[in-house]
Amino acid sequence: MAIVIRSGGSKSAQQRYKSSIEAVLMEVRQTRTGRIVLDRLARAPFDVIVEPNLAADGFDNAMENAASHVHSGNNDLGKSARGSRSMVEFSPGRVGKKQLFGAPHEFLIHELSHSLRTVYGASRLTKSGDLLPMSGDFGNVEEFFATMVTSVHSSELGRAIFGNHGNWKLPSVDHLRKPPFDRRLREFNVSMPDFCKEMSTISPKTAPFNPFRDISILP
Repeated sequence: MAIVIRSGGSKSAQQRYKSSIEAVLMEVRQTRTGRIVLDRLARAPFDVIVEPNLAADGFDNAMENAASHVHSGNNDLGKSARGSRSMVEFSPGRVGKKQLFGAPHEFLIHELSHSLRTVYGASRLTKSGDLLPMSGDFGNVEEFFATMVTSVHSSELGRAIFGNHGNWKLPSVDHLRKPPFDRRLREFNVSMPDFCKEMSTISPKTAPFNPFRDISILP
């Protein structure tokens, strides 16, 4: 399927928004990580819809939600759900400065990493259907996944690597070689083996930080 960019307003306003997102997507595609994510989304069974972030409460980041949460994942590791269309709310001009990282391409690849899990039905949910919680200051498993993908992308660009939503710096990949991080990284290789294998081929020269290469695929 495809990434569909849509917005309201006049035709000129719609074109300005479309052009702004296309420009950020070009920045995402500059890295091998970005190309892996975008190419897999292009082959996915469901679309990703990117719309403006119109939240009126001052929310200045971005967000992703499954059109059908119940089909976006399940509690059984290694067993994918049907998958769902992914809805991303993102406006490059509304990216805030609260987080340590702040480049629009980092925010967008983070949300598209969530989309990747949604469209392939790989999200980890509790038995009651909530996102599976995770300790270690990441909130839940899905935030950990999106942050790891984003950090490999950032590493390729020589930028700093961060923890949950860019709120704290990750000292090194060694920080992730202990529970709960190592376990969750290996679980990603169970739920998305092809993706993890492709990510693992990104060399240390290209991305010094790459837990998919250094932890996920290890036995």
